[in-house]
Amino acid sequence: MGHYREVNVIHTTQMAQEITQESQSETFKNVMEALVVEEVTKQTEKLPPSVTRYLNLVDVATYALNRLPSLYASSQEGEKWQRWRAKEYLETRIRTTVQKAIASVEKDPIRLSTPLEKEATDNEIIAAFEDLRNFLKDFVRVEKLSNKEVVSVMKQTIARAAETHKLGRQTNLGRSYSRKQRTNTNNRTTQI
Repeated sequence: MGHYREVNVIHTTQMAQEITQESQSETFKNVMEALVVEEVTKQTEKLPPSVTRYLNLVDVATYALNRLPSLYASSQEGEKWQRWRAKEYLETRIRTTVQKAIASVEKDPIRLSTPLEKEATDNEIIAAFEDLRNFLKDFVRVEKLSNKEVVSVMKQTIARAAETHKLGRQTNLGRSYSRKQRTNTNNRTTQI
């Protein structure tokens, strides 16, 4: 029985890792998120600016999403199916839940919250890496740099900078120490 449990735990862990890796490349999504955003947009467009000015739309959408079922899809066909299912069976529930969300968030306009920081998207990461690659190409004066070479150049550069910083500190400490020695020697000579 113990061996079966260990194998099951290992298998479950491997599956979780695979799902996490796949989800990072956006292989599935919750269609309900898009539907709620559409409904929040539709309803807030009808509200006067004096109300919408104090309305945190992220809070409204979050409130509604926490009260509605998830509708995950991993293919275009699945997404179409979930949208149809939502329109057919959940349209009224989505509309009323968003209305309640607006009323709930609107009741407390001075509520303070610290928004979550946006995680970098794959495109932003790729763009930043390309900027780094271009900078390094100019820095090391090379036509092309592979991903591995970019990492290698960065490691070498950081190691050199750290070593230079370390040597600089040691040199400064050495200078400081020899000044102290000269001062102490001069003081002894004066005292005698």
